[in-house]
Amino acid sequence: LSVGNYVERLSQLPDCYEQLSGIFGFRFLIPDEHLLSEDSISHIKAKNENTEPDDVAIETQATNAIRIALKYIEDNYCNEDLSLNDVSEFCNVSPNYFSSLFSNEMQQTFVEYVTNKRISKAKKLLKTTTMHTGEIASVVGYKDQHYFSVVFKKIQGCSPREYRNGKNI
Repeated sequence: LSVGNYVERLSQLPDCYEQLSGIFGFRFLIPDEHLLSEDSISHIKAKNENTEPDDVAIETQATNAIRIALKYIEDNYCNEDLSLNDVSEFCNVSPNYFSSLFSNEMQQTFVEYVTNKRISKAKKLLKTTTMHTGEIASVVGYKDQHYFSVVFKKIQGCSPREYRNGKNI
């Protein structure tokens, strides 16, 4: 559990949520602590002051993992079997930690990020090549042309064919 500060107004909830997200991120670094708060984190930081650098090291490690992950995704998004487990393993972090870290840093889930990257590349190919939709689906990491079309339409608001023909909703 994660405990934040009491707020008196609804307008303060976003700040409270941001604080809680930061506190909750420590669950992977201090797994024996079951109730996390600013006090428990400060206490743990103080206990480890001589052996661990403070938040800077944690932030650097997290930033580095995200940087490595983004490069790996860029190089492998076209692999239809790309998974969060693959990327987390490549980054040498647990899948749960990676998922939380990725969502916090990127403000979207891993699946959303990969899907958006694939659709973005598909849009470029639709506008700059004469490749068939099935070929484009395969090139950007989709086994099934129909599923690709469904995802494309959900994100873009029109089918790949309509997009190619100039219907940009």
